[in-house]
Amino acid sequence: MLPLHRLAAQQQPSRGPVATAGFFLRNLWSSRLATRVFILLGASVFLVLIFSPPVSDFRPSFSWLDDDRFDSSKHFPPPKSSDSFPPPLDAKTVALWASRAGLVKQSFLHAWDGYDKYAFGYDELQPLSNTSTTNFNGWGVTIVDSLSTMKLMGLDDAYKRAMVHVKGLKFKGHVRWFLSQCI
Repeated sequence: MLPLHRLAAQQQPSRGPVATAGFFLRNLWSSRLATRVFILLGASVFLVLIFSPPVSDFRPSFSWLDDDRFDSSKHFPPPKSSDSFPPPLDAKTVALWASRAGLVKQSFLHAWDGYDKYAFGYDELQPLSNTSTTNFNGWGVTIVDSLSTMKLMGLDDAYKRAMVHVKGLKFKGHVRWFLSQCI
């Protein structure tokens, strides 16, 4: 005769429909099957939407379509001005802007002279210690960055000296560094 706990383990009572659902979920339903079912359902819905006949009297109704502000027949062109645009400047305004341009040019020349004296050919100038740094691969990024500013300000001597440096740049080893840093 079997002990009571073994006898209970051998005889499992039927759980009815819950047991069959559990059997189905455990044994028949897999992630691969679920994926296929969802793909088939999605494809069938897509095909029904694409190949179903269009509803002929469908027109979306938006309240802003009926608004008069969007009626192009009620708009007028902007008024034409007889004055020239931009308005002519008086001598005082021209002198003010010329003095401001001179101050900007002085500021650039102060910064450029410091770079030229202490760090020409290097990437950046450390202004407090008057030393140079090479953080952008050592090809003189400040020189390249300043070329357009020098040209616009009419600093031809500084531009020519900077172009001599730019003509001598070689980027052969820098591409390898760039790829190693970015990839």
